[in-house]
Amino acid sequence: MASARQDQEGQETSDEIDLNSLKQEIFLKLVILGDLGVGKSSLIKRYTQSNESIDYKVSIDTAFQVKRVELDGRVVNIQLWDVPGHERYGGLTRTFYKYAHGALIVFDLSRPETFENALSWLSDVTEKLFDARQKSHTSNGSLDEANRAMPIILLANKSDLPELKVPRQKYSSYVQENGLLTWMETSARDGSNFSLAVRRLVEYILDTDPTVKQAKANEKFWGSQIGTR
Repeated sequence: MASARQDQEGQETSDEIDLNSLKQEIFLKLVILGDLGVGKSSLIKRYTQSNESIDYKVSIDTAFQVKRVELDGRVVNIQLWDVPGHERYGGLTRTFYKYAHGALIVFDLSRPETFENALSWLSDVTEKLFDARQKSHTSNGSLDEANRAMPIILLANKSDLPELKVPRQKYSSYVQENGLLTWMETSARDGSNFSLAVRRLVEYILDTDPTVKQAKANEKFWGSQIGTR
C-alpha cells in the first residue's frame, strides 16, 4: 500500500516502491583449487579489483572475496574461496568445500607437475563434497543432491609465458575424460579469461542447480567461514 509524505517544500511525495524494479539477489560460493604458486591468488585479486568486491580474511591461512555482478537482471554475489595449495592432502579442505556450488581448478602451464596434481584436486573435492551432501540428505531419504556433480572448470594459467610445457591436447583430453565443464587458458598478468571462466561457471550453476534460489545473505553464505559450522 502506497504511503505519502511531504518534502521540505511542503509538496506531497509518494513512498510507493516499484516491485518490478527490484532485482533478484543470489549468493554463490566458488572454490579455487590448485597447487602452491599456480597463480590462484593473483587471478582472484585482478578479478576483484573494483569497488564491487569485498575482501575477507579468515583463519588458518585462507581468504575469500565477494564479487557482485549482474546477470540477466539478477544480482549475483560470488564468494571466491582461495583454498591453500598445501591443503590438498589435509583434512581442512572438507570445510572449504562446504556449501560450494562450483569450482575452478588451476594449474601452471610452465610446471607439468601442477597439471598432474589437478587430478588429485578433482578427486579430493568430488569425494569430500559427495560425503558432505550424502550426510545432509540421508535423513530424509533423498540423495539427488548428493549425486549431483559439482560443475568444475580447468584453468591453464600463465599462458603469457614463453615456454609452455603442458600440451593443449593433454588438458583438453583431461577435461573430456573427467567430465569437467570446460577448460580455459588464463593469465594473471593481463587478466585474460578468468572473468569469462567465472561467468561461464556462474551461468551454468544458475541454469542447472536446483538449490540456487533468490535469497538473502543467509548463514550458509556468510556463515561458511572456518569455525562457524
